[in-house]
Amino acid sequence: MSDDGAAAIESLQTTHAELITKFKSYVEQEKQLTSARGALEKEAKSFSKIHREVVKMAKTMTPEEQDKLSDMARTVKPIRGRMPVRGGFPLSPIIGSVNVRLSPSERIAFKQAYEQWKFKAAMFLIAALLVTLVVPVLDILSTTLLFAFYIIITLRESILTRNGSRIRFWWRAHHYLSSFAAFILVTWCSVDCAVWRDIRCPVLSFMIYVFIVQILQTRYQLSRLYTLTALDRAHVMDTTNAETIQYRRGVSMPILLPFLWIAHGWQFLIGYRCAIAWGSRMLLAFNDPYVSAPQWQGVIIAGSFMLLAIGNIYTTLHTVVRRVKSVVRQRRERKAE
Repeated sequence: MSDDGAAAIESLQTTHAELITKFKSYVEQEKQLTSARGALEKEAKSFSKIHREVVKMAKTMTPEEQDKLSDMARTVKPIRGRMPVRGGFPLSPIIGSVNVRLSPSERIAFKQAYEQWKFKAAMFLIAALLVTLVVPVLDILSTTLLFAFYIIITLRESILTRNGSRIRFWWRAHHYLSSFAAFILVTWCSVDCAVWRDIRCPVLSFMIYVFIVQILQTRYQLSRLYTLTALDRAHVMDTTNAETIQYRRGVSMPILLPFLWIAHGWQFLIGYRCAIAWGSRMLLAFNDPYVSAPQWQGVIIAGSFMLLAIGNIYTTLHTVVRRVKSVVRQRRERKAE
C-alpha cells in the first residue's frame, strides 16, 4: 500500500474511533434525558393533581394566597411546553401514541417548512386547477390533489398546535370539513352526473380564487408576523392562515377583508346553487321516470359549502367587531390621558 493510502486509512481509523466515542456519549446522555423526562412527567402530574385540589379552595383564600397560586401556575406553563405530548386526534390513528413534542429549534424549522410548503402547494394547485378547467377528464386528479392538500394541512396543524401554535378551533374544524368535502368531490366527479357538470366550473374557479388569496395573504402576513414577533405582539409559533385574520393587527385587516368577504359570499352562493340544482334534478326525476336521480354527493357538497361559508362569515365578523372595539377603547384611553 502506498504512503498516501496508509495515511488515509489511519485518518479514517481515527475518525471512526471518535465517532464511536461520540455515539457512546450520545447514548448515555439520551438515557439520562429519558430518565429525567420520566421524573419530570411524574412530578408534573403530582403538581397538577394538587393544584386542582387547591384551586377548588381559591374562593376562601386571601388575595396574597391567590397571587401565589397564580404565580405558580404561570411559572409551570413553560415547563409544560417542554414536556412530551401525545399526538391525539387525528395523529394518533396514523402514527400511534408517540411523543410529537419538538425541540424549540425544531418547532421553528417545522413552522417555517409548513409555511413554505403551503405557499408552494397553492402555486401548484392553481396551475392544476387552471388546466382542469379546460380538460374535464382531469377532474378526479385535481380533486384528489385538493383532498391530499387539506389532509396534509390538517396533520401539520395538529403537530403545530401541540407545539405552541395558536390556531383557532374553527379554522382547524374548517380544514377537517374541507378535507371531507374534497373527498366527496373525488367520488362525485368520478361518476357521470348532470349536477356536477353544472357546478364544476364555479367550484374549480372558486378554489383557484381561494388559493390566489392564500398566496397573497401568506406573503403579506409573513412580513407582518416577523414585525409583530419582534415587537412581542405575536408568538414565535403563530402561523399565517389563508382563511382568517386571527392574531393580526393594524393595516392587514382593511386590506384583507374585501378578499375574504368575496370568498365567503362566493362559497355560500356555490353551495346554494348546488342545492337548487340538486333539488331541481331530484324533483324532475320524481316526476319523470326516464330522468335519472342526481347523485347523493350533490346535497352533501351543498351543505358543506354553505356551512363553511356561514362559519367563515361569523368568525371573520366576530374578529372585525372585536378589533373595532379594541381600537375604540384605545382611542378613549388616549383621550382620557
